[in-house]
Amino acid sequence: MNDIFKMPKVENLCQVPTPIYELKKLSTFLNGPRIFIKRDDMIGPPNENSGNKTRKLQYLAGEALANGADTLITEGGLQSNHCRQTAAVAKKLGLDCHIIYGCHRPDKLDGNALLVNIMGATLHFAGEVSRAEKRKEVVEELSEKGKSPYDFCAGGSTSTGALGYVFFFEELMKQEKELGVEFNHLFHCSSSGGTEAGLVVGKSVFGWKGIVHSVVNDPVANGYTHREYAKVLLDEIKDRFNLDIKTSNECHDYADEGYGETTHEDIEAIKLFLEHEGIYIDPVYGAKPARQLIKSIKNGAIAKDDIVLHVHTGGHPTMNNERYQEIYRSINPW
Repeated sequence: MNDIFKMPKVENLCQVPTPIYELKKLSTFLNGPRIFIKRDDMIGPPNENSGNKTRKLQYLAGEALANGADTLITEGGLQSNHCRQTAAVAKKLGLDCHIIYGCHRPDKLDGNALLVNIMGATLHFAGEVSRAEKRKEVVEELSEKGKSPYDFCAGGSTSTGALGYVFFFEELMKQEKELGVEFNHLFHCSSSGGTEAGLVVGKSVFGWKGIVHSVVNDPVANGYTHREYAKVLLDEIKDRFNLDIKTSNECHDYADEGYGETTHEDIEAIKLFLEHEGIYIDPVYGAKPARQLIKSIKNGAIAKDDIVLHVHTGGHPTMNNERYQEIYRSINPW
């Protein structure tokens, strides 16, 4: 099936369209252009929000069900929003779920990992081997037991999962008409590469005229350097769906700072969003695109008459992780 518009999808899995709000106080403070935020952190599934990966899971789960799967298997870091949302989608659809974490078994669980465990997913810890090796091992074991697993890489960043952000523009452009605006710049975080590839393809498929700014927070993605994988996935999508399109985006690379590492500039961006708009953006996926947006306004790369969109991709449960609690306590010590 190579028709991008006919891929199987689980309807009503997401709470869409996700809302868009104007950040007037932040714009005034920065003496900048109009700034909006699209709350993809609120996407669902229903009663289980805080993270954008369900856009991808609509198509991943759709393909899994179409293939007769009874189990979802994926991988990620211990505080992965993607793993938590995969577990939630599996519960909602009545599927088993196995999660592979790229670490040794921890002494305790908190944040996202704690929620995954409570939802009843089976947790595996890769230890000294790669997550991909461990995932393959689990798939083989379940298949030998007569199960029908459907497995996918970290972030759901496959040519199927990326469709969630190809069709993002169908939703966004309807909202632009409703709001009476046309966004010139869109900022988002790029980690495993699927959101980036989907947005870059979707921009062309739906004819969106603005600039996609992909802000990289991860040096590696599914066995490649991040930039290599973004290109591999982009080419795979175009080949699979026979898309003769021109694609482009601007990349702002903070990968050398390390995945999940939070700098002074990140904390300042988090603080500005909280102080001026009362909006929490997480340190892993929210901070760096917000930081780059602010930087681009201050250095004049974005004109005052532009209209800017920050895509908030989520991560609230990280507030319950001890490491990130320390970051937030440092913003305004008690």
